[in-house]
Amino acid sequence: EVAEPLQDLKEGMDQLERNKTLRYILTTLLAIGNFLNGSNVDFDQLQDNLTQMERRCKASWDHLKVIAKHEMKPALKQKLSDFLKDCAERIIILKIVHRRIINRFHAFLLFLGHPIYAVREVSIHRFSKILSEFALEYRTTRERVLQQKQKRANHRERNKTRGKMITDVRVVHFSITVLV
Repeated sequence: EVAEPLQDLKEGMDQLERNKTLRYILTTLLAIGNFLNGSNVDFDQLQDNLTQMERRCKASWDHLKVIAKHEMKPALKQKLSDFLKDCAERIIILKIVHRRIINRFHAFLLFLGHPIYAVREVSIHRFSKILSEFALEYRTTRERVLQQKQKRANHRERNKTRGKMITDVRVVHFSITVLV
């Protein structure tokens, strides 16, 4: 009852260690986590920023209408109008991109096994931090395991030669030829 679960664990670790796909996934997740942890982007604030930008753009249109009622050169009015139209289009595109990326993140959480009711409550920044910490811990543990394996292999090699007499070991002589 003890040996079988340990054997299963050992086989599972061996399979995960040999699994290149998992290694690539964890490397990618670590890179994403490191990037997100290193940046000052607050994903919870993005929605508010987009809403503020939209509100300011609408207010700017209203201001332009008020100013246009008074003496304003048509060329200036056209430039301001074109600028605000470009701003509005960019804000609309950013809102669409934001919504699609957030939906994709939620789908990713579902893929990872999060329950549907909890997906919308997950903070992107917190999730990225947890993911980064996990990948870093995995990488550190993996390196430790590889070092331990190497130490054991070196120890086995030393034990193979331990106790042998010098006469048992073949000596190879090298000759050096000097060209003059």
